[in-house]
Amino acid sequence: MLRSPLGHLHQEPVTMDDYNSLPLPENVAITLEALKVPKAISFAQIIVQSSFAELVDCRQVTANDDLFFRQGDEIVVFDITPQVGQQPINDIRFVERIAVHFDALDHNIPWVYALRADFPKVVHRNALYFEQPQCLCIYENTYDELKVDWRSIKFLEDIRHWLELTAKDVLHQDDQPLEAFLIANMGTIIVPPDYKAEETLFIYYIARKGGRLSLAASRIELKNYEPYPAHVILLKGEPQAQGVIGMTPNNLTDLHQMLLGAGVDLFDVIKKTIHGLPKTAESMAQRLMIFLDLPKLAPRPGVNENDFYVFLTAENADEIGIQMQFLDKDEVNALGNVLFERTDMALGNPLGVAALLPQIQLTPDWALLLSGNIKHFDQRETRILQIGVGALGSQFFMNNARSGFGRWTLTDHDTLLPHNLVRHAGDATYMGNFKSIGLALTANQIFGGDNFADAIVENYLHPERPEELTARLQQASVIVDVSTSIAVARHLADRKDLTAKRISMFLSPSGRDLVILAEDQHRLLPLDALEFQYYQRLVDDPEMKDHLASEKGVRLSTSCRDISARISQDHVAIHAGIASAAFRKMLSMDVPMIGIWRINEANMSVIPSLIEAENEDVWEIEGWTIRVSVQLIDKIAQARLSKLPNETGGILIGGYDLERKKIYLTDTILSPKDSEEYPTAYIRGTDGVEMMLSKYSSKTADHLKYAGEWHSHPQNCSLAKSGDDIKLFEHIHQEMLAIGFPTLMIIAGDDKKYQIYFQPKH
Repeated sequence: MLRSPLGHLHQEPVTMDDYNSLPLPENVAITLEALKVPKAISFAQIIVQSSFAELVDCRQVTANDDLFFRQGDEIVVFDITPQVGQQPINDIRFVERIAVHFDALDHNIPWVYALRADFPKVVHRNALYFEQPQCLCIYENTYDELKVDWRSIKFLEDIRHWLELTAKDVLHQDDQPLEAFLIANMGTIIVPPDYKAEETLFIYYIARKGGRLSLAASRIELKNYEPYPAHVILLKGEPQAQGVIGMTPNNLTDLHQMLLGAGVDLFDVIKKTIHGLPKTAESMAQRLMIFLDLPKLAPRPGVNENDFYVFLTAENADEIGIQMQFLDKDEVNALGNVLFERTDMALGNPLGVAALLPQIQLTPDWALLLSGNIKHFDQRETRILQIGVGALGSQFFMNNARSGFGRWTLTDHDTLLPHNLVRHAGDATYMGNFKSIGLALTANQIFGGDNFADAIVENYLHPERPEELTARLQQASVIVDVSTSIAVARHLADRKDLTAKRISMFLSPSGRDLVILAEDQHRLLPLDALEFQYYQRLVDDPEMKDHLASEKGVRLSTSCRDISARISQDHVAIHAGIASAAFRKMLSMDVPMIGIWRINEANMSVIPSLIEAENEDVWEIEGWTIRVSVQLIDKIAQARLSKLPNETGGILIGGYDLERKKIYLTDTILSPKDSEEYPTAYIRGTDGVEMMLSKYSSKTADHLKYAGEWHSHPQNCSLAKSGDDIKLFEHIHQEMLAIGFPTLMIIAGDDKKYQIYFQPKH
């Protein structure tokens, strides 16, 4: 039997008439011992043992004709005494009567209701299909998460805590988003962002499960989905205070009444809409889909949000018009009474409506926020041209696409073939099509057709439309080369017609290591210079001895060139994630960088090595460009000082690009042990030289090799060639001519000064 709790101080005691009842279907009162739902039993027992709560009633639903309260569900009613101050901000009483609805199947979170009729309309309530009694939102987490640590004593304490914080008006934290006005109970619909009333929307049926619909609204017609017969009405209400609306309407009358408070006469809008529809059987047999934009005011100033809801009518336009008595039944019958079969919803209420939860189509800005990359927001519109969308390139691009970062042009002339699917981000949808086109379309579909990316099908080195490719390159702020082609990177490095910063990334042949070379904004060190500094890094780091080693590839066809590398998709995925994150970071850095990330096969950890590139001296001699590492000159200067007053010398290590007439000097083999060093002469020995040269060749796949000689002059001497130097230079020249390389010699002097002597092959 229900008892009357104590009244609030300074108020009359609460009586039976002051309580609301739950809209239960057929039910019976039961004792605590008769409860069958495990959580209801445990909760009622805790109440009996509690010092601040008292059990009032237990009920069990015996009918199964309701969508919310089902047969076997149990309700526990109790009085609770929260700790409330003398002057609470919100009218929470010293004793509140609460009912908890336990789902017999334990699929839904126990619903908590404040039974007092004049319970305040505060925040953190659930808007159900009935407004009274009010349903309290105790938890933010899903029930599946809460079940892991569900304890009845904690549940009771959390209800009490909710009442205490609400009394003080501190339940809603400043950093919390505003709570939704309504609960969408019949499914979801995906809608495009920034939809305007004058636009046409196409509605499509996606799926249905458990009585819930899944629909999509699109600005463009979609061929792969079934059209859903509905006319769209867009409404915008006046701002509403958070917590004002306490019920989710399930019929047009309730929705109309709710919207009157937001300054919208829904009945008038519906009447005008239906009158404006074509009077055809197909048009009049469609439902109405009401898009409702409802601005929300926070309880504290300075915080406002918009709630967006979609309501779908249970009746078709003609039935609505007849029941609202502004369409003539004879006129409708004259259409042939051709109605769509009603198989997706049957609420049973006159002029029923169901709330659908709208999911706004993903936008690049939203993706940037959701992916935790908001720090790159200022760079989100960066124009990026990517060359190569193979295994690494495709996954690198899609990582950036899903992050909403950049505006991209992809160029690649390869097609997507079956074996590519092992490591490529594309899928079989675009099999046989060009990789660049397939990826651009995939990215744009993520954003509902947004022009996030486009594609140009070209071989960068041999384009069929060079003017178009050049125009795209010139529009870009950043060019990222993921072609894994040395020729492409070096060609890019030479182009003076482009202003974009250039970044190159590739995997080692085994796929174990990722390499990224990033120019500075002013391009003081272009990609080709960074490439040879990277080779030098391989020599300096003993852990990189097998960096450029590779396994034998897999033959795919009859051609001797149809071979695919054996690289794990796991490795590609790991490195693509690193590459996309490092890429965004490097865009904001104005220093040239060389990065190498190595996977530790033992535990799958990643070992990073990120270094700032060294400055270089650049010499232009007889049409050739010679780049000299400052680190090399420092090494030579230190060796000279250590051997004074004698002369010393050694071998120059470097690389060549004979097509572009470039030499890159990176290191030296210092004077061998069997060398002869005198105050006015130097004769280089050969001890250990062959082994050292082999090390440079094997570690760098022969990119670094013998590149010439150097020797020092005594203090206070010029850097001009002596008679012996002239003979030495001629001797070197003859040997280099025999192997097809130009001749280079450096003479080092005081204060790190040096002179290059150079003779082309001819």
